[in-house]
Amino acid sequence: MSVRDRQVAAEVAALGSPDSAERAAALRWLGEHAPEVLTTEYATLFTDPALAVRAAAAVALRGASDPALAQRARLALRDLVQGEGEERHAGLRAAAALANPTLAPRLALFLTHAEAEIRRLAVRALAAIPPGWLAPTLLRAWREPLLADPDPDVRAAALAWIAEADEG
Repeated sequence: MSVRDRQVAAEVAALGSPDSAERAAALRWLGEHAPEVLTTEYATLFTDPALAVRAAAAVALRGASDPALAQRARLALRDLVQGEGEERHAGLRAAAALANPTLAPRLALFLTHAEAEIRRLAVRALAAIPPGWLAPTLLRAWREPLLADPDPDVRAAALAWIAEADEG
């Protein structure tokens, strides 16, 4: 058995751990390094009691080779982002981990949210999208309102994003 095979086996075993942090870490590793092992057998992780595991499943299983499982991951992410409080925060962090430009229209809706943390997480999720994948006109349209945001953390996140986009 190769070193990689042993690592994959260890991470798959960790998906059954009673420790939610271990389950979430295993999902992240498998999603990046061995998505082919993430089958419908692990769809129960979308309803895990631990929010971190559900968010990790929404990211890791989105790359599943089974189209139905990948669609369930998309819906799980949507549910997280549309949730309330910590659930929405986790969904926006998961969206940042995906860095998928197709999420931009949904993420942009949160740039004007009443809660500053939601706005900051939306900026971070949009900033994670690789430069060149968002239309420059969108970034220009969002620039002024974001730099004028009343929250300093939102402004700082926006400034970092704009600086990176200008370099790219």
